Amino acid sequence: MSAVLHLRAASMLREAWSTMPPAERPQAITARPLLGAIETECEDLRLEFLLRAERLVWEAVNRHRYAIYQDAWKAWYRRWQKAADWPWPVSEPFVAQHERIMAAARDYELPMTPLTDGVRRDVYAKGLADAAILANVEMDWLEAIAPPIEEVLP
Repeated sequence: MSAVLHLRAASMLREAWSTMPPAERPQAITARPLLGAIETECEDLRLEFLLRAERLVWEAVNRHRYAIYQDAWKAWYRRWQKAADWPWPVSEPFVAQHERIMAAARDYELPMTPLTDGVRRDVYAKGLADAAILANVEMDWLEAIAPPIEEVLP
């Protein structure tokens, strides 16, 4: 099943789908809704369009996800820079540098998981909205083929 969840070429995806046992298909469609279009025998150009729209979802959500991590990192780095003995960069062996960064992450509160549930849902919603604009499609249509939040932001 994993192949049909990751293939990006319409012809290869269609071929892999044809060899997939029918009993496994509903689970695959849940994880990757555009697979349902193959079930309805859509033409290759239509499938290519769906794949491009799906890719826009992944890219747009990832841009918003990355921004959350980047903002958390920048805030942490600024707190660390304000330390009286701010020691970076240093000429130490890699292991010592790693220990120093790990201590700074703890001491200056680098969040371990800045993507909390509420933020995660917001990132997904913003990504879908951006992808709908980029694909020039209605949000309802995009939501019908977009991978679920659990797949995009596990």
